[in-house]
Amino acid sequence: MIWEIIAGATALIMVLSGIYLFTHQYEVIFYPTRHSLPSVEEITQTFQLPFELKEVSIFTNDNNTVYLYACLKEEPSKHITLLLFQSNAGSVLDRMEMAKKYYELCNVNFVIAVYRGFDKSTGIPEEVTMNNDVEKYFDSLESLGVDMNNIVVIGRSIGASMALKLYNKKNCKGLIIENGFTTLLDVGKILMPAISFFPWLIKDKWDNLNEIKLVQKGKRILFCSSGQDEMVPPSMMQHLYDVAHETGKKVRMEKFAKGFHMNLPSYPEYFKKLNKFFEELTKETMEEGIIENQEGQ
Repeated sequence: MIWEIIAGATALIMVLSGIYLFTHQYEVIFYPTRHSLPSVEEITQTFQLPFELKEVSIFTNDNNTVYLYACLKEEPSKHITLLLFQSNAGSVLDRMEMAKKYYELCNVNFVIAVYRGFDKSTGIPEEVTMNNDVEKYFDSLESLGVDMNNIVVIGRSIGASMALKLYNKKNCKGLIIENGFTTLLDVGKILMPAISFFPWLIKDKWDNLNEIKLVQKGKRILFCSSGQDEMVPPSMMQHLYDVAHETGKKVRMEKFAKGFHMNLPSYPEYFKKLNKFFEELTKETMEEGIIENQEGQ
């Protein structure tokens, strides 16, 4: 009798745990810092930013508010704009020192997307709603006076999923994937092996393998992979690269043997690789312009 009670209680706990995981998956995936941010003037002063920081509020389809924080050059329309989709944790304040590096070492407008539930953004970070948000982030860039035909999107960690979704929806000039995974289920199997027996518990798929197949042939993707990534096996980045290459994208893989999951911007070589990518995109744009002029004559 006692064993039947124990077995029943165990089964009940497993069922309830499964229901909770399914309905509150975002609490397992995302670890946002939530607070009211200082004003952009205070942030600029605190971090001694070499640019005027701009905040853009964005109203979503379901009446929530998300944000962009933009680090703009003096003549923003003459520069590439790099839109960052961040990882699954932290605050935009944690990225201010990094923003200075992109601004100074890459000579680009650098814009950070702040997800639902992060900082003062409202809402819950779930794939079904964030999937719609990516277009809102992109469209809101126009209010900053940047060249909308010269947008490069970068996705770091889970941000690679957001970047890929946007790349398949809007006319972005290029895509950078940094330590992205294949699918959330694949990551779950590594972190929680038991999930292999209950794959249906993974409600939000974050399926980068499928998304990367949908990228148009001929579009450019730069992969930046850390050899010592402690969260996402480098083999997943290699798999994404292989699929992109096999399906006709213009791809390049840059490997950083000593890099970890989140520290690539600490390597000077990293910015050299990004600048090479930006130069390729600029050259390609110029060549396309020459061809168009010749055809128009």
